Amino acid sequence: RQSGDVLGAHRTLLDAYATDVRPLCAKVRESMGAAVDPIADFKRSGYAERVARERAEGVGAGWG
Repeated sequence: RQSGDVLGAHRTLLDAYATDVRPLCAKVRESMGAAVDPIADFKRSGYAERVARERAEGVGAGWG
């Protein structure tokens, strides 16, 4: 910014957007003891289906 290199700054920004950080995120999650692929784990858990079923069987939610 101080050097006024607008094209260089633009290139840096494009490189940042094009960088795949998924492997790094997976390593960090694993090191923290969390799910490496949280979306896959969520889908395998069946949680969404179970909650949808429980909500359909229960009292309707609402503001009233």
